[in-house]
Amino acid sequence: MNLKRFISGCCLLAASLLLSPFAGHAEPDFSKVPARPAPAWLRDGVVYEIFTRNFSASGKFTAVTARLDELKDLGVDILWLMPIHPIGEAARKGPVGSPYAIKDYYAIDPAHGTPEEFKQLITAAHQSGMKVIMDVVANHTAWDSVMMAHPGTGSPTSAWTASAATSPTWCPPVSGRKPAPRSPKPSPTS
Repeated sequence: MNLKRFISGCCLLAASLLLSPFAGHAEPDFSKVPARPAPAWLRDGVVYEIFTRNFSASGKFTAVTARLDELKDLGVDILWLMPIHPIGEAARKGPVGSPYAIKDYYAIDPAHGTPEEFKQLITAAHQSGMKVIMDVVANHTAWDSVMMAHPGTGSPTSAWTASAATSPTWCPPVSGRKPAPRSPKPSPTS
């Protein structure tokens, strides 16, 4: 018997002995696990979905801000903003593209307004007693997204890594503290 065959046999035997306790182990049935309860503000809230570019003739944050009292009078407690990020141009569907083909998750589409106007909308909504949630679908991206500058390389020189190293300028501090900047991953060659 040659050495390679012997070592292969030993590895197979060890693997089967190590894995045998798991052989009869079934995945838990998550359909029987109770769901985490929703917070009262969400469970009892009235949600109003806003797609900024179609909400008004201007398609701007300022138009949404101007109508917050009207929305509050309708009983709205939660504003659900559809994507507000720039839309990619490569392989775009139609003249304006899909709002889910995000080019940069850390930027705000200038067609909707400025980061300052976005902050004013959030502040005014909170002052009116409304919560604001955003629709972020992380598994969608544009063909010309900044993340695709160096896809799959994890390169610290990629545009996405550089922009993700700090929090977006429009993101308010969480619980009064600003998130710590992230360090770029080291390149595979270092």
